[in-house]
Amino acid sequence: WGDRAFTRAMLEAGFKRRVQPRRIRLTVAHRQARLAFAREQLALRPRPEDWEKVAFSDETWATNNPMWKRWLTIHDSEDIEDWATIRQKPHGWMFWGMICGWEKAGSFVWEKEYGGINSEKYQR
Repeated sequence: WGDRAFTRAMLEAGFKRRVQPRRIRLTVAHRQARLAFAREQLALRPRPEDWEKVAFSDETWATNNPMWKRWLTIHDSEDIEDWATIRQKPHGWMFWGMICGWEKAGSFVWEKEYGGINSEKYQR
């Protein structure tokens, strides 16, 4: 048994190493639903000044993980896109920001030492 015996056996059985997708691809149905939602909101707020009272927020994780690729061993019969939903809990910080009206509003860096985020903490 050489160093490559296991790798060769896995390949012969139909398994390959693939890089895990970073995001879930939108389906046509998801795109249509998002477009319908946007059109509904535009119908509710047809004037530009109506949007001054609306806040948009988003968050993202900033990580210090040098291993930006995550490798998976999957079978030929599996779809790599099915693995996009599996997430590794990152070591890093959550950055949260908001736009309200025509201006940047609050922003916040959520450190891991603050603990998990629930709806109460998020709203606070």
